Amino acid sequence: MKRKPDNRIIDKIRNNPVLANLLLDETSFSDIYIRIAEKKFKAGMIIAQEGGKSSSMYILLSGKAEIIKKTPSGDLFNAGFVFDRDDFFFGESSLIKDDFYDFSVRSETNTVWLELPGDKFRTFAEDNPSACFPVVMAVAEMISEKIRKVRKDMMTLYEALVHEIKS
Repeated sequence: MKRKPDNRIIDKIRNNPVLANLLLDETSFSDIYIRIAEKKFKAGMIIAQEGGKSSSMYILLSGKAEIIKKTPSGDLFNAGFVFDRDDFFFGESSLIKDDFYDFSVRSETNTVWLELPGDKFRTFAEDNPSACFPVVMAVAEMISEKIRKVRKDMMTLYEALVHEIKS
């Protein structure tokens, strides 16, 4: 049974930096819409665990969540809070291939997330390759940008280490 269209969900899909790239007519949009599930999490629940398998893309529909990162020594630190107004999402690379989370996400308040399982997206993409190609390109650009940032951060750390050793 198809669920009734919800304008909040439609707006989140159409405004998401990844999914907004889908080249869809109304029928194709309906096909992707029905593959997206609403997931509710109570305050304090873990949505994604650092190091755990990432097989879906999540978009925050409502509420507030905390991003948690683990240091190399195993200490946890708060990497920030995200709100529904921030259009926060994660797991976009799992649309292409299952991956692993590099941070944890915990509900700070009761939250509602939109979940698009990667396998459902890939099945849709097989039937609609030209519509989905821009999504793949958007994900590739995001990954490329993350790699550039990591390289820059590595150089900053290297320079700080060299400066510390010299002083």
